[in-house]
Amino acid sequence: MSTTTADVLSPSGLTSTTLFAYLIVPALLLWVAYYRMSRRRLYDLANKIPGPEGLPLFGKVLDVIWGNPNSIFEKVLSLAKEYDNKPLVKFWFGPRLFLFLKDPRDIEIILSSHVHIDKSPEYSFFKPWLGNGLLISTGEKWRAHRKLIVPTFHLNVFASHKY
Repeated sequence: MSTTTADVLSPSGLTSTTLFAYLIVPALLLWVAYYRMSRRRLYDLANKIPGPEGLPLFGKVLDVIWGNPNSIFEKVLSLAKEYDNKPLVKFWFGPRLFLFLKDPRDIEIILSSHVHIDKSPEYSFFKPWLGNGLLISTGEKWRAHRKLIVPTFHLNVFASHKY
């Protein structure tokens, strides 16, 4: 008589489902621990910034996404009012940290920087609509596009076009 895997596992009380669970659950826990440890610095810095605290891996997104568009807007608006007096606010959207700046001087520093010009993955949603222009491109392509466009917006060019 031939022996199958089910016959071997069954007498000890292990089925393929429990064996699968015994292998997957520890692997999943190890992955979560590694993920959290690899992002430790991000979490430490984020804890110093005011903003709503979120659940691990989900952030604050579960509180915001449920409901119709009006209720979502109301929730986001109430969060904005709650942190209205803070110049910098964090928001965890799933595992991604978003920072919202309110001071125009801070925004100007970020937007005029030539060093940190890499765009987040969210910009890829605009690619079919905007193409790979100045708003979406990064690195050398961004520098080349910007070099072509910046002289167009010089004050002397605007002054020469009097109405």
